[in-house]
Amino acid sequence: MMTALKFLYTDKSNLTQLGELLHRYGDTYAHTRLDNLPTESLRDGLSAKEKADEHAKAWKNQSGTEINSAIPPWIKSLNQVIANYGYNFLSDISLQNKVIGMTLASYFHDIYLNQPSDKFVMYGNKFATTEHIFLDGSTPDYIFVRPKWYLTYVQNLAALLAYKYELDISKLEMNVFNKMVTFATANECSLKGIIDYEISNKRGEDYFYIPVFYANPLKTAARIDAARSDYLQKAKEALEFTKKYMKEQGVNSIGTNEINENRKTKSYLILYQK
Repeated sequence: MMTALKFLYTDKSNLTQLGELLHRYGDTYAHTRLDNLPTESLRDGLSAKEKADEHAKAWKNQSGTEINSAIPPWIKSLNQVIANYGYNFLSDISLQNKVIGMTLASYFHDIYLNQPSDKFVMYGNKFATTEHIFLDGSTPDYIFVRPKWYLTYVQNLAALLAYKYELDISKLEMNVFNKMVTFATANECSLKGIIDYEISNKRGEDYFYIPVFYANPLKTAARIDAARSDYLQKAKEALEFTKKYMKEQGVNSIGTNEINENRKTKSYLILYQK
C-alpha cells in the first residue's frame, strides 16, 4: 500500500523514481516467503529444497486481493491526513503516536498484515536481509510457482497505472497474461523472451530482442550472482522456450541472429512471420 501510494503521488516527470517504485512494488509480490503457508504433508527431515517444493505446491492456487476499488479510499484518507497535519505527519513518529496512538507503520500493519485472510509475509525488515538468498532462494521469483499470485500483481499494477495516467482499466487484456502464465506454468520457465514477443506483437512489429544480462562487477552482490549464474545459457533457454511458445501460437520464427555489441554483451534478434 505504501509503495502504491508513493507511486501515485510521485510527479510524472520523475521517471527514475517512478521506475524504482514500480520495481519495488513488484518485489512486494515476488519477495514474499513461501513457508508461511504450511502444508499437511510437510515433515521433519526434509531438505531445504524439498520443503520449498512443498510450500510452493501450497501456494499454487493462492491469489490475493485486487486493489482497484481500494485506491480511492486510500487517496481520500491520505489527503485528509495531509490536510489536517501536513506532509510532516508521514515522517514524524511522535506526531503519529500523538494523533493515532501508534506509528503509521504499525497502523498499516494492523490493517493489512494481521487479518486471518492474509497469506503472505515479506522478507526481512528495514535493514538488510539474507532471507531471500538462504531461506527460499530464488524460488519465490518464479511465476510458475505462484501463477495466481502473479496474475493478481498484474491486475493491481494495471490499476495503479490506470489511476496514475488516467487510462481505461477495462482495456486490460488479461487473456494475454493468462496465456503466457499458462505456458510458463506448464513448462516451468520464465517469461523472458515470451513477454518481449508479446510486446512486439502488440506493436505490430516482426522482430524482438532477447538480451543477455550481465551483473555489474563493481557491486559485491552482483559478483556473487555472476559467479553462480550462466547468463548466456539462461538467454539460450529463454530463446528456446520463446520459440516453442510462438509455435504454439501458430507463429514461426524465420531467423535468429546473435548481436554482439561488444565483447561483454550479447543479444539475440528474433525475426518472425505471422
